[in-house]
Amino acid sequence: RYSIRPGLHQHIGGGDQFYLHQIFANISTKIAFFEGFNVDAAIGVDLYNNFDRITTPSDSVLPRVRSDIKHYLQRGHSTLRKLRVNYMFSPAPDLYARLSAGYFEMMYGGFSSEILHRPFGARYAYGVDLSYVRKREFKQLWGFQDYSVLTGHLNAYYSLPMYGLQTSTHVGQYLAGDRGVTQILARRFRSGVVSGVWATATNIPPKIFGEGSFDKGMMFKIPLNVNGLLSSGS
Repeated sequence: RYSIRPGLHQHIGGGDQFYLHQIFANISTKIAFFEGFNVDAAIGVDLYNNFDRITTPSDSVLPRVRSDIKHYLQRGHSTLRKLRVNYMFSPAPDLYARLSAGYFEMMYGGFSSEILHRPFGARYAYGVDLSYVRKREFKQLWGFQDYSVLTGHLNAYYSLPMYGLQTSTHVGQYLAGDRGVTQILARRFRSGVVSGVWATATNIPPKIFGEGSFDKGMMFKIPLNVNGLLSSGS
C-alpha cells in the first residue's frame, strides 16, 4: 500500500508560543512480503513551518531524551519519518509477538520486541516489551547520535465494563535510564475521540525532576481525517 497525503505536525504549549505547526507532504508505503512480515516507511517533505520561533533551549540536567525537541523541529524539515521492518506472529493460542528494527519515529531507532497474552473474550491482557534504541540525528535522515539506552516494561491492560473505560499499567525502565511506573486511564468514544489522564513516577528525586515532582497530564486524541486526505501528528 502507498499514499501521498498532506500532514500536520503540531507543537502545542511551548514557552515561546502556545501553538506552532508544520505542513508537509507525507509519502508513505507499507510492503507485506508474507503474513506478519512487512516494511513500513514514510518520508515527510516540508511545505511550511514556523518552528524557527522556538528560542528557549533545554536546561535539563538529565539525559535529554525528549527535551531536544527544538533541534529536531528546526533542523529536520524534510525527513525520513520512519523506516522499520516488522514481524508479528502468534507462537501459541492467545499469545502474540512482535519483532521490529529500524527508524521508529523522529527521535529514536533501533531494535524492539514485544510479547502479549490476550485470552479470547477476556477484558484483560498482559505482556512485556524490550527495546534497544539510539537517538537519531537532528536532521532525521540516516545518522545517529551517541546516546543509546535499553528500555522495557511489564504491561497490564484492563477494559472496564462501563463507559468504554480502559486502564493500563506499565512498570519498567524509561529512556533516561530511570525506573518507575506509568498509569493510564482513558475513554474511547464512538466518534473515535479518546480522552484520558496519565501519570508517571520514577526514581528521579523531585529536586532533580523539577517543577511538578513527577510527570502527569491529560490526553486528547481527536481524528482529523477529512475523507482520508489529512494525516496528523502532535
